[in-house]
Amino acid sequence: MNMAMQYAATGNAHASFTAYSLVMKSGGRILLIDESLHAPIEQALAVVRNSKKQDLAQRYVQFVLGPDGQAALRRSGYSVPSHMVNTPELSGK
Repeated sequence: MNMAMQYAATGNAHASFTAYSLVMKSGGRILLIDESLHAPIEQALAVVRNSKKQDLAQRYVQFVLGPDGQAALRRSGYSVPSHMVNTPELSGK
């Protein structure tokens, strides 16, 4: 994604298709693609089983799935499906 932005920023491409979260504060002309025109772009959150910082990782997961984390994601240009918020299988509860 960053390479696509770099081509457009340097004039080596007339346009770039990239993540909104990467360009939302960069200026220039931004055209949003209607979500009904493509399949959802899903991303995952996981705690690495062998991590030596399980407690810290679980706290981070709780933050991301909680109201403050969800608000931070939205401010960063991400949408959050309502069925993914604070579900037991995701939050470790």
